[in-house]
Amino acid sequence: MAKVVEVIWLDACRENAILDREGFQDMPPLTRRNVGYLIKENEAEVTMSFGLIENIFKGNEGIDEAFTIPRGCITDIKELSS
Repeated sequence: MAKVVEVIWLDACRENAILDREGFQDMPPLTRRNVGYLIKENEAEVTMSFGLIENIFKGNEGIDEAFTIPRGCITDIKELSS
């Protein structure tokens, strides 16, 4: 079974409205916290998923809704269980 982790990372922020320079406010990166199963990690990236699927037909495990976060955006990874 994959480790369950919380990944704390910085994400881009965007504004959809048309703003003039005087009305523009700072748009700092967003701090995100995601909890999921650790699928893969290396020097460049961390891949996690929101769920695992037991494949009763093939006898193996599937990955549900995986996503990858660039390592440079990650500020912390906390193992919650194994």
